[in-house]
Formats: sequence, structure tokens, C-alpha cells
Amino acid sequence: MYILHIPSWFPDESKPFTGNFIEKHIEAISLCIPSVTLRVEKTVEPHKPMEDRLLTPNNRLITYYVHQKEGFLHRFRAKIMTQFMYQKGSVYIEKNYGIPALIHLHVALPMGDFALLLKKRWHVPLMLSEHWSVYHPENYQLISNNTKRKLHQVISKCDGLTTVSNHLMNSIKNLYPIKQGFVISNVCNTDLFVPDQTIRSKKQIIHISTLDHNAKNFIGILNVIKEIKALRDDFVLNVISEFEKPDMVQFVKENQLDDCVHFLGRMPENEVAETLGKNDFLLLFSNYENQPCVILEAFSCGLPVIATTVGGIPEIVNDERGVLVPRKDEQALKDAILKMLDEHTQYNKTDIREYAVHNFSPDQIGNAFHHIYKMLLAH
Repeated sequence: MYILHIPSWFPDESKPFTGNFIEKHIEAISLCIPSVTLRVEKTVEPHKPMEDRLLTPNNRLITYYVHQKEGFLHRFRAKIMTQFMYQKGSVYIEKNYGIPALIHLHVALPMGDFALLLKKRWHVPLMLSEHWSVYHPENYQLISNNTKRKLHQVISKCDGLTTVSNHLMNSIKNLYPIKQGFVISNVCNTDLFVPDQTIRSKKQIIHISTLDHNAKNFIGILNVIKEIKALRDDFVLNVISEFEKPDMVQFVKENQLDDCVHFLGRMPENEVAETLGKNDFLLLFSNYENQPCVILEAFSCGLPVIATTVGGIPEIVNDERGVLVPRKDEQALKDAILKMLDEHTQYNKTDIREYAVHNFSPDQIGNAFHHIYKMLLAH
């Protein structure tokens, strides 16, 4: 018996962090039950052969590649070939590994139609795990009616739904019929993300995100850092992102913040963990979120967090683990940073880390999914 995973988002060479929370869910699930993941990746390399890789004893990744060139016709051809490769992959999987006990779709679109087809062909349950922030009211009004219809079609035909927060679950329930709903958090490698007791000359703040303006409001952070820099010079802000933002770098230069804002660029996960552990607290100022993995990773390192009261963040950040501020409220953010710079050592790092281990470790999350699988299969 095994679970077939169909991820709508998944990391690749060009975007190693995109959908990495889905990859981590699958890794945790494979600790409890054999898992096979099917994905198709676009590539500039012609004729790149498919890969069938056994990542761990219970975790297999099957990847097909589609060659894509620039231009409308080439993109259209790549879209058709992607659909063909998914069909080809399903035939390969059935031939070599048999029919799965259950299909696990990660994010409804764009892979929902394909997952529904396999559900009908194989007569097995279909579970959806949703991470998409499109269901939040401020985002839902921006999507097309066609997208809304597709979401309804997929969600209404799934046998179970999981989300990473109660906030996201309630948002979806307000829009679509759900047969069975469960909240399962994101996962954190609590063995990798550990505290670092090194004492540094300046206080270390860290921000980790895509730096997307609409979602992460990083420019709001820089505005506040500029004001705080005029008051004190005992801190640095370390920034990790897989994307380069020249306008943000220019802002730092123009406002002479180079000595206190350090762009560290893209890092592999082990370096992110090492760097995160050396900081004093995590800083986020998002306009919308579900449950940021970076908060779980900061907790695992024993770090308190400053974040906004959006999405599922208030479900995990409280007075014992950090400070919450309203979205877009730069004065509140300034007050929180000034307070945290002086009081971050008063937080109990051991208690913060234990909270992460007990709630977000791979064993905990894998067992939670396994329990839901057994419920769906029993029905």
C-alpha cells in the first residue's frame, strides 16, 4: 500500500523554495507510509529523460521533463506536453507500483483536474491539502469566475481536506462544500533547526521571505528600520530570500542602511538553519499569510517572533513566543521592534523550542496525516 502525491507546487532548480512546505509534508508522511510523488517540470534542456528516484526507503519521486522555449507557440506546446507527461506518468506508476490506496492532491490548482481523473479511473479516495491564500476575502475577489468554478469542482469532489490553519479552513468552508475537514500544521525539521548560544556584539534580527511587496510588505519593514536606525545603532537586520529585489537594495543604499541591513541572498536549508539559529528574533510584516514555515523554524531555534495578526499566525504566536502587530501598522511595528531589541532575552528559549518539537516535528505531522488516511480508507 502506498500514497500517490500530486503537488501543484514543488521546488525545482530555479525556485528551490517554491512549494517546499509541500515537499516537507510528503517527507513527513513517508515516515509513516510509503509515498510516491509524480511531477512534471519544465526545462530548457531538450530530451531530458524522466527520473525515478528513491529519496528515502519510503519516499519515491518520479519526475518527467518538458522542454520549453520562449514564444507563445512553444509555451502552448509545453502546456499540452505537460498534460501528456502526467498521463504517461500515471501509466508508468500503475505498471510499476500498482494502484495507490489514496491520492493526495497538494493545492487544488492547477493539478486538480488530473487528480480527479485518477480518482475516477482507479476508484480510490482523493484528499486535498490546501495552502493557497487565494481563499482569503481580500484575494478571492481578484480571481476569475472560471478559477472559482474550477476550485468548486475540485473541492466538492475531494473526500477530505486539510489546511495548515483554522483561519484557512474557515475561509474555504465559507466558499465551498467540504465533506471532512482537518487542520494539520506545516512541518519543521526540528533536528536541523536548533538554538545557537553564541553571543554577538550587535543584536541580530532576521527576515526570511520572497520579499513580495503585496504579500510580505518588506518595504514596510525597511521604512521602520530606517526610523529605528536614527535612534540606535546596536542591531542588524539579516535578510534571506531566493529572489533578488534591486529596488529594495537601492532603498537601503539611498537611505544609508548598508551597515545595518544585510542581504544574504539564497541559501540551502542547512545554511538557513545555521543562520537562523544565530539570530535573536524573527521579523515578519505580512499583509496576508496562512502559516509561515519560517515561524515554525524560528520557534525550533528558540527564537521569539514579531509578526502580524493575519491568517493563521495568531493561532501559534502568543505573548510567550512573540509579539503581534496589525498589518500595515508601521508605528506598532516600530514599537514592537524597539521593545524586542531590549527584551528578547526574557523569552524562554527552551519552552519555545519544546512547543515547536511537540507540534511541528516530522513525526507529529506524519502521524497526523496517517491517522486521516486510515479514516478515509475505512470509509
